[in-house]
Amino acid sequence: MKTIIKNGTIANAYETYKADILIEDERITNIGNEYVDSEEWYPRKMLRDMYARQGYRNMENEEYRKGELYITKIIDEEMKKDDLRI
Repeated sequence: MKTIIKNGTIANAYETYKADILIEDERITNIGNEYVDSEEWYPRKMLRDMYARQGYRNMENEEYRKGELYITKIIDEEMKKDDLRI
């Protein structure tokens, strides 16, 4: 059985704070500010990952704009710390 306590008080040796608490089978399984079911969270995560990968591929396929410095360019060209462009 799942129980969610909204805005419960958490106390440890260092601090006291408010958070949501998920209790499953009489054990605290999650402490956080917001509990989201996996059926809701996972599709959102996959969508964010897909857009991030697509954006990276689009950037890699484009020509670098002259004079701009990208982290991928630094990695590709193995720039050193004394490079004047950094």
